[in-house]
Amino acid sequence: MFRDYFSYIGFRIKDWYVSRKKQGGFQHTFHKAAIIFALGLWIVTAVRVVINEYKTAGKEEIITAFNSDAYTDMEAVISTYGKYGSVNITDTAKKLILQDIARQIGVDNYVMTDATDNGNKVKVLYKDSVNGRVVCRFITVGEVPQAECNQYISIEITLNDSVEAAFDYEEMLDKIVKKLDMNSDVTVNLHGEIPGQLTDGMKNILVDNMIGGIEADIVTQNRDKDLYTVYAYDKDIDGFIKMGKDKVNVNLSVFYDEIDDVTCVYLATPINNADY
Repeated sequence: MFRDYFSYIGFRIKDWYVSRKKQGGFQHTFHKAAIIFALGLWIVTAVRVVINEYKTAGKEEIITAFNSDAYTDMEAVISTYGKYGSVNITDTAKKLILQDIARQIGVDNYVMTDATDNGNKVKVLYKDSVNGRVVCRFITVGEVPQAECNQYISIEITLNDSVEAAFDYEEMLDKIVKKLDMNSDVTVNLHGEIPGQLTDGMKNILVDNMIGGIEADIVTQNRDKDLYTVYAYDKDIDGFIKMGKDKVNVNLSVFYDEIDDVTCVYLATPINNADY
């Protein structure tokens, strides 16, 4: 793919140069400088196109690997959690921050409420709809109004019966996290269910096909009878976490839910941080 792009660029530059030369050549130094500058911009633009396509290739493979008629109750959860600061923040400021996050996501007609979690104050903004759920939390850890306390923000977007838009929301949350100056990862977790219990052989085929379809390299795995867990790395996916010295950005989990009589499949990037 890269060779095709750069071959085309080289061909166009050569063709343009020959055409200009036939018309009288490059008569002035200023014209030459302008031409070199224009060609430089052309190459930079082409390289950016190649890099963007390279980064999205792995994400498209994940969506393709997970899109199957075999799954029921499919959902995508896009989430992030991180430290916002270590200063006291008024309730009004927390409210404004959560409202701005909702605006960037495109949510209106939401509900704002106060809660507690393990003794910590939490301001919650949420909205439920047929298509999913958005929950934003501003969590204050520490006694208030002491001089310093830790502030955390969590954002979770759930898409019902749809996984196609998951990585669009990942990019959206990534921009929000950067704007808030938070050092936190954005996780995409795809979940689907297969009716009944799969045999160990069927689970092996499922795992091998999904990892193979993504073209990821397995870093470590545990194929236990009750829980199959695979950690892998795909160079086409931008971003990763470290497990020891190894890079990981794909996490596949398969297990049987006896209560609902379904086999649950989770495919996450960079890693599944949900309870199951």
